[in-house]
Amino acid sequence: MPHTDEDQLTHQALFLLEENKFWAGLVFLDVYPWTTTVPRHVKYKIRMDIDQVERTNKIKDRYWDPGPRADPMEDLRYIWGGFAYLQDMVEHGILKIQTGHDWPLGVYVQQMPYPCYVDDLFMLTLNRCFPIFMVLAWIYSVSMTVKSIVLEKELRLKETLKVKKKKDNVHCFKRELKTK
Repeated sequence: MPHTDEDQLTHQALFLLEENKFWAGLVFLDVYPWTTTVPRHVKYKIRMDIDQVERTNKIKDRYWDPGPRADPMEDLRYIWGGFAYLQDMVEHGILKIQTGHDWPLGVYVQQMPYPCYVDDLFMLTLNRCFPIFMVLAWIYSVSMTVKSIVLEKELRLKETLKVKKKKDNVHCFKRELKTK
């Protein structure tokens, strides 16, 4: 169903998405309703439901692990959502109009090769858990140090040492010995 601008297409698409009846919309740039010839360089956008194609605001997976992006349900959305096939059909249509020659349809897809890697689930889990283990390992010693400093301040041990003409180094050395 043709629309005069992209905003109308977007509103119609949102309405049709509620009923699960929208697959894709094409927006031809530099082509207007009064245009009678096809421009030499055709620019277009394909608008599809975000659930059918790859997200464009995501650079990398939240929890990345080494390996190819070969999960058919998550990583090959351009194929199973139909984006690649629709793009191929539109480009063949443009080629036919521009050249007058009919090219055979078809999409040849090959994934980018991925270098060898070790799929070690234990190391992957350890890499994700190691930061929290480090935090938990230091919590006790840090809390005991803070507790001893607060106790020293409450008992005014530093002032007592100053009255007895002791240096601050003794105070710090005692704290170091106590924490170990």
